[in-house]
Amino acid sequence: MRALILTLILFTLPTLFVFPTGADTWPVKPVTVVVPFPAGGTTDILARTVTTRMSATLGAHFVIDNRGGAGGTIGAGIVARARPDGYTLVMSNIASFAVAPTLYGNLPYDAVRDFTHIGLIAGIPSVLVVGLQTNIHSLADYVAAAKKDPGGIHFATSGNGSSAHIQGEMFKRLAGIDIVHVPYRGSGPALIDVVGGQIASLLTVAVNADTMQTQVRMLAITTPARVPGLPDVPTFRELGYPDMVATTWFGLSAPAGLENEIAQRLNHALVEALHEPAVAARFAEFAVAPNRMSPEDYTRYVADEIQRWKPLIQASGAKPD
Repeated sequence: MRALILTLILFTLPTLFVFPTGADTWPVKPVTVVVPFPAGGTTDILARTVTTRMSATLGAHFVIDNRGGAGGTIGAGIVARARPDGYTLVMSNIASFAVAPTLYGNLPYDAVRDFTHIGLIAGIPSVLVVGLQTNIHSLADYVAAAKKDPGGIHFATSGNGSSAHIQGEMFKRLAGIDIVHVPYRGSGPALIDVVGGQIASLLTVAVNADTMQTQVRMLAITTPARVPGLPDVPTFRELGYPDMVATTWFGLSAPAGLENEIAQRLNHALVEALHEPAVAARFAEFAVAPNRMSPEDYTRYVADEIQRWKPLIQASGAKPD
């Protein structure tokens, strides 16, 4: 009889103490967000801005892990191979998710199939700037100088294969000019050299553009229409280049196979963070409006962006470092 009771207890215990896993208990530990670029850059700033607010909504602590290298593909590859449990995310972006699939012949991940895309954070326009010491005061001056001295004008970007690089190559084709690309390890060092007169121009995201106006001369922005924060900066479109419309976008993604409930909770927290007044005000400085993309919307967006940039990358002849 005693043996029978012991047997019943042993069979009953597992049903009495069922420890739920997955979406039922998530999150129970810190969530790591891989930023596939160095600390201090635009991707890093955006990641820290939104995850601070998401933490309050979800009751989870977010840890930023900077894994730069190879145009963001190293960090993206790490997350593609991670467990889809909601505890490892990546700052997806145009460089490693839309440019890289065409630029790199042996990319270790599929930018659509190997990820669960959570949502778009921001699409930030680019601006073409020149140093104040130059005699270039407008985009027309810039094009004229480039045509007068083919190969004589250099333009800096945050790196080879970056979205700014591809946008610069696109402008070269649209304007019919020969300007030389100079890749830097980040837009910060490039801006310093433009200000100091070591290089003539820079194509970069319009982050803190209001501050940049005191350091450089802003010639044109890649938005469809002028932005309220930079009313005196004309668009490429209004200056005769209607196809020169582009943004450098950033989002949040997880490994493929993430439970839908966790993906939806992350998306809800992200959208809520983007519309929090302090965050919206911060993004307004970048000429960016908050968005409400669903995981499905963002997945389609990534897939469409790959196809959009593919012919431009192929035509540009851009090569990875």
